[in-house]
Amino acid sequence: SLVGYWPFDKNKGGGNWNTSQINNGLVFDGVDDGVTLPASSMFINNVKNFSFSVWIKRGEVGAWATIIGMGTGGDELLFGLRNDAITMVASPAFGNYLVNSDTPTTEGMWQHLVGVKQDGNYSFYLDGDLDGSGLWNSTVFNISGTTRSIGRDTGTSGTEIFNGSLDE
Repeated sequence: SLVGYWPFDKNKGGGNWNTSQINNGLVFDGVDDGVTLPASSMFINNVKNFSFSVWIKRGEVGAWATIIGMGTGGDELLFGLRNDAITMVASPAFGNYLVNSDTPTTEGMWQHLVGVKQDGNYSFYLDGDLDGSGLWNSTVFNISGTTRSIGRDTGTSGTEIFNGSLDE
């Protein structure tokens, strides 16, 4: 079932907005921008399977750039970029999994990214094409009651900030 959906089409309520892939989107400066969601906005309890889907138009990013992050204090689930490729990270309570796609994303171009964890497997899609898959033998995820964010990590460092535009 759908846990969270943010179309970024309202163009109000603060933040930097632009015309994007589907109507409007949010712009992140890669320095200190991010959207903090209330802990009650998404509950991931006893979840084995999940997926993330987003349109991005990235600027220059560092080694890590979080698109959506959940959790704090080391028990995090992140979907974002690592060395320009799609990544999902589950740490440490979830088995310290770090999985990456095969192909780097392209700076300055709209691209559609999808990450899927289904049973004991993961797969990445870049613009609709399979771009990496493998085994992910983690157990059940429980991340209710903690911080969720878009455009930056939720952990104590707050340094994995996205640079570019995001849309649904």
